[in-house]
Amino acid sequence: MRTYKVMFAAALTLALVATGGVTTESEALADPPPAFGPIADKSFHFYPGTNLEIAQGTCENGDVLKIRGPGLGNAKSHDVTPRTDSYPNTQNRDKYGCEAPDCFQLWARVNGKDSTGPRTVTLKSADGRTVTTTFTVTPNAGRCDYKKGGGSK
Repeated sequence: MRTYKVMFAAALTLALVATGGVTTESEALADPPPAFGPIADKSFHFYPGTNLEIAQGTCENGDVLKIRGPGLGNAKSHDVTPRTDSYPNTQNRDKYGCEAPDCFQLWARVNGKDSTGPRTVTLKSADGRTVTTTFTVTPNAGRCDYKKGGGSK
């Protein structure tokens, strides 16, 4: 009778391991996902701070928002709401002092058709984690970075 109990216990153990009922050592030691956030700080490059002045007339204003935090340079996508003309900027990282992997550069541009107010920026990692931050579009106080369609001010 004792032999049957030992054989049953061994068969049950094999069945649990084979079906994933027991965590194996390799699963328990899996590497955690790479860091993604939190946001440590943020600032525009050309006009430091978190405000982007709306443009008037035929002008457009734009700046590089540098968002710093662990692993944020590895973001796979971004979203700005309310909708604002923006795209990731991977050029001039060393010039702008925004080195990957711990800094994400976002070019944001506004013109007279945009509304003033806060904008929410959401960065998303490859595995779906997100971090958010904000910047504010403020009324025009004379700033004109460039004319629509190019050319000097």
